[in-house]
Amino acid sequence: MSAGYEFNKIAMAVLLVGTSTLGLSIIANDVIFKVEKPAKPGFAVVVPDAKAPAAAAGAAPSAPARPMSEVMASATAEPGAQVFRQCASCHTIAKGGANGVGPNLWGVVERQKASNAGFNYSAAAKAKAADRWTFDALFAYIEN
Repeated sequence: MSAGYEFNKIAMAVLLVGTSTLGLSIIANDVIFKVEKPAKPGFAVVVPDAKAPAAAAGAAPSAPARPMSEVMASATAEPGAQVFRQCASCHTIAKGGANGVGPNLWGVVERQKASNAGFNYSAAAKAKAADRWTFDALFAYIEN
């Protein structure tokens, strides 16, 4: 046999594998795994209404929030230090410490929101700059 026949056999094998692969993918996508396209592309993000009662949403009613005076009376530093380790990747708590990904939190209680000099706050944070960080506001923010 000549070299031309060998080339033809190889070319025919490559062509056969290519068309078989294309044909099988068409059959798999259109016949075997029939996927219906949604009327509207994308995913619907369901966000529960914060103003609606939890019972109306079908969720179990949560325990009533403890008053801040009760939380502060029973608070100890050790569990707080353990919890703050999660926050320490972005925040510092040293007096006069540098800002990180988040602002320095030294003296944050009773400080005006979005007021740490040298930190570029988001537009949402700047919109709340008239408010102050009270214990209640901090507790609600962290709990959320």
